Amino acid sequence: MSYVRNLNETVPGDPVTLVPDGTRNAPGSGPGVAMGEAATLRVDLVVTAVTGTTPVLTVVLEHSPDGQSWSTHSSFTAITAAGTQRKVAAGLDRFIRCSWSLTGTTPSATFRVAGELV
Repeated sequence: MSYVRNLNETVPGDPVTLVPDGTRNAPGSGPGVAMGEAATLRVDLVVTAVTGTTPVLTVVLEHSPDGQSWSTHSSFTAITAAGTQRKVAAGLDRFIRCSWSLTGTTPSATFRVAGELV
């Protein structure tokens, strides 16, 4: 991903992975990531598989001023099948992370959350 500045100059953002690709079957959260000098986060939730009986994956973007106490900034639309969602978030504190929950009977989801800080 990249964004465009003056004179159509393409400038890549700093890549960030909030949740690495993997299969999960329980609630959890990724590690906190420092925003650095970035003001905006552009991130994709890429789900390649969702299994179980009536499974629902809910992914939340959280932020923190100190990397210790987390509050919800925004959330992705609940997922019941493979697909991709993009989120652009501004007004974030110094640290960001994603947490997720899975509901249903024996739910499992394979997904990642990655993008760029700009």
